[in-house]
Amino acid sequence: MSRVIYLYTGPAEQARERAKLYEVGTRASFIHTTDKLSVVIKFISVVGKSDLDLNYPTIFIISDDVGDGSITAAERELDALVFEDIRTLLEEHYRHLNVLVYKESLLNMLEVRATVEKYHRLLKNRLLRMKTWAGLNNEEAVDCPMIYSMPNCLKMIMNTSDERSTMLREYILKINKAVNFEKLLSCSRPSFSFYQSAIGSWGFIAHELSCDESTVCAYAMFKHTLAQLPPSSPLMISNNDLMSFLFAIRDSYRGGNAFHNFRHAVDVLQATFYLLIRLGALPTPEGFSVDIEGVPTSVHQPTIPALLDAENCLTLLLASVGHDVGHPGLTNDFLAKFKAPLNTVFSSKAVLESFHSSWFKRCLRLHWPVFLQEPWNKLQTETILATDMASHFGYVKMIQGLVKTGQQLKAPSDVVVLMSIIIKCADISNVTRPLNVSSRWGIILTREFNEIAELSKHLSANSDLYPIVDPREEPHFPLTYQKAIEESPQLPKSQMFFISHFADAMFKEVAALIPEFAFMYEVLQANTTVWKSAIEPAAA
Repeated sequence: MSRVIYLYTGPAEQARERAKLYEVGTRASFIHTTDKLSVVIKFISVVGKSDLDLNYPTIFIISDDVGDGSITAAERELDALVFEDIRTLLEEHYRHLNVLVYKESLLNMLEVRATVEKYHRLLKNRLLRMKTWAGLNNEEAVDCPMIYSMPNCLKMIMNTSDERSTMLREYILKINKAVNFEKLLSCSRPSFSFYQSAIGSWGFIAHELSCDESTVCAYAMFKHTLAQLPPSSPLMISNNDLMSFLFAIRDSYRGGNAFHNFRHAVDVLQATFYLLIRLGALPTPEGFSVDIEGVPTSVHQPTIPALLDAENCLTLLLASVGHDVGHPGLTNDFLAKFKAPLNTVFSSKAVLESFHSSWFKRCLRLHWPVFLQEPWNKLQTETILATDMASHFGYVKMIQGLVKTGQQLKAPSDVVVLMSIIIKCADISNVTRPLNVSSRWGIILTREFNEIAELSKHLSANSDLYPIVDPREEPHFPLTYQKAIEESPQLPKSQMFFISHFADAMFKEVAALIPEFAFMYEVLQANTTVWKSAIEPAAA
């Protein structure tokens, strides 16, 4: 299986005839034909909204005389880019599509089909893809340098010069000038106020939103925060540039991951946004609510001085939405156990988080490069690394020390401490959400862990993964916690394990340090009561 996109010049009828030959010759399941690069960009920009992995390469066949070679690259508009420009853009900015770019005159169908088959052997099923993304079949992947794997991404980062980054940035600006990204969205709710209310609730309905709707929610949160900056701020960005950035971010996530996908990224973003408002660091937007369904919670006036300004808030929101980009649906323990290549690169320390930070910075370099300057660059790096669960108990101990000594977070040096606490709370906030929402997160995390366990079993037994056939199904989410327990009877125990080992102490100490955040611990306690009661009858 593959998809073919044919960018042609000349008569349309002739192009359609050629396209038929390419479709047969490449054994493609789909072919899209156009004479404008801007149309190609629009077409491939909506691929990222799928909840399924890409299990195929995307073949681009580019006519030799496309573009305008009579002017310099800097002078060319998007639709005037020549083959070399287009290949660079597709291979480096649309790597998530597993791109194969060919000049039409050099096309050899037998070679293309052989290459597609090599990619297919690495992408055929979910377990193969996870293994490939982690770089655990590097010998087979040598002939597939365009696969969206972590080792390939890291190579691209290391091999991209400043000059090349500048050129890619210019391509992105051309895209943003030619493509209205908002018009590529398809949302079922006609009123923007619906999304404003959604982001203003602690019971954020992440699982009821399409990928496009999640993108709109992310856009609304960033727009609210940007509105707090002075118009002359170097961090300001246009509406379309912001939307283009969000499209790039969602492309960087893997839609087929049960848990660590764009939905999780927007959920963590919303939790961070909500906490910043409860803290008083951001003004209350329209539709915001402190009421939490089914749980009476306390409301506290801000007790921490204005430690976080609008720039800090924007930086933290960026780190939140980008903290898991490129996630392979695996854990650091798994990568260490099977000696994944990145484990060596990052010296076995916060391997995934270090990769996420590096890949996210590359996205910023192309879409929002000012954030690579200090102090924003360091703040983002430290807050993303704070999401490593290996550092969890160190943070709990630090917070306990602050509570015990009565020390307030008020010094400039406390900014990164507060930001790290917020993103850590946001990252594991699913257990503190209202119960029906929380149970959905518990279900999908269980699904992801089950996949990891299955892959681990096969790798330990040195099994051949290729014969495995898995279903291509959109994810489903139980409507209530009772339905979630029916689907996964062990859910109450797994939830209580995480709560008792990680969440309870964290949110208890955070509530003592920052009273504005006490509501999370109050909801957690209410959820704990239900999970315990669900375990007791089963044990009887």
